[in-house]
Amino acid sequence: MLKRSIYILIVLSFVAFVPQKGICQDLLTLGKALEIGLKNNFDIQIAKKNNQIAEMNNSWGNAGRYPTINFLASGGISPVYQSDDHITNYSASSSVMMDWVLFDGFRVNITKGKLQNLKSLSDGQEIVVIEVAIRKIISAWYLARITEEKAMVQKEMMELSKDRYDQAKKLVELGSSTQYELIQAQNAWLEDKGNYLNQRVSARNAKRNLCYVMGEEMNKTSWSISGELTASDNHFVMSDLVDKMMRDNSNLKNQYISQKLNVDDVKLSKSKMFPTLSLSAGVTGKYSESDPESLMTPSGYTTTPSVSLKLSYNLFNGGNRKRAIRVAQINKEISDLKIDDMRISLSNQLGQYFDMYEVNKELLSLSQQQVKASKLNLDISKQKFRSGAINSFNFRDVQVMYLNAVTSNLNALYKLQLSYVDLVTITGGIIAEYSSK
Repeated sequence: MLKRSIYILIVLSFVAFVPQKGICQDLLTLGKALEIGLKNNFDIQIAKKNNQIAEMNNSWGNAGRYPTINFLASGGISPVYQSDDHITNYSASSSVMMDWVLFDGFRVNITKGKLQNLKSLSDGQEIVVIEVAIRKIISAWYLARITEEKAMVQKEMMELSKDRYDQAKKLVELGSSTQYELIQAQNAWLEDKGNYLNQRVSARNAKRNLCYVMGEEMNKTSWSISGELTASDNHFVMSDLVDKMMRDNSNLKNQYISQKLNVDDVKLSKSKMFPTLSLSAGVTGKYSESDPESLMTPSGYTTTPSVSLKLSYNLFNGGNRKRAIRVAQINKEISDLKIDDMRISLSNQLGQYFDMYEVNKELLSLSQQQVKASKLNLDISKQKFRSGAINSFNFRDVQVMYLNAVTSNLNALYKLQLSYVDLVTITGGIIAEYSSK
């Protein structure tokens, strides 16, 4: 398990995503979104606080290695009444006592090892939180960027339909077209305009969601989402992915650490079968004073040092020690079963992600070909429509075909990118992947 400081440096290296010169600060690239989101994310901040607690708890003092030293001071007045007089005694005492467990069945070393494992588990949990945050930000950024692209395409279709409608009006005025053709052109323009307005709302909502994921308020930002829409087309080998997942998956690593904690609990339970040897040492000082005319003990100061060793061993406590050991062993067996279950579950999940990634690569390739073909068909159809070679119905079909092709292409790109992110996340490489860009 890498140290927390290394991972924090990795997270901070996301700044490298953003060009430092020659770029408008209002442009929100994916790198900038990651930089802001990882800084503001509340779950990450909470995980860091928990990590600080685990780091402070991971000490020999908390494990019980060092002695405890106590100071006690007291004083009093004791009046003594006699038949013809009374006497007042004054006293004060102070003591410093040290108690130190010298041997407790290796409990101190075992506890320190458990505290270290708890710190490692806290590191691992922070990494999982960071991975989840990265995945959310990437998904939200791509969705916002793609919905904007869809809005641009809808606007292009609306403007094309408006040109067609304006042309139809002129033809009707010249008597070269019918009112029916004009109504069809008008309906197509109104439909496209409505679709464009709806898509603009979707784009704004996607941007709001991105701001939320980044921990920013929408009304405090003036960002323009910018960046090339690309998706990875890497070639993966399933066996290599399985090996990497079993080695680097963050959740599986955390489960291994949880298994170590269960082993520590077994050792702690067994440590109670040993005797306890403790050392006590201290010094007590006492000062007493009586009335001068008293015939009682004169005033004075005494100092009394003390040292003692104590050996204790529990002979019988109703079988609670053996019961605790067996319970700890069963919990360790449960942890082993959870690891086996997680391995199978992750392997099944990885297979699904891999198949989906390969399919999405093919779907993206097909959609790109469809966009090229439908774009060419649209350009040709424009000329034919203007020359009267095709009617408005045919041209409208070509328009819708082009719009559907572009939309499918954008959806395929989004799905492929998420599939890639899922693959690198489950194999434990998402932080290294996006910090290296």
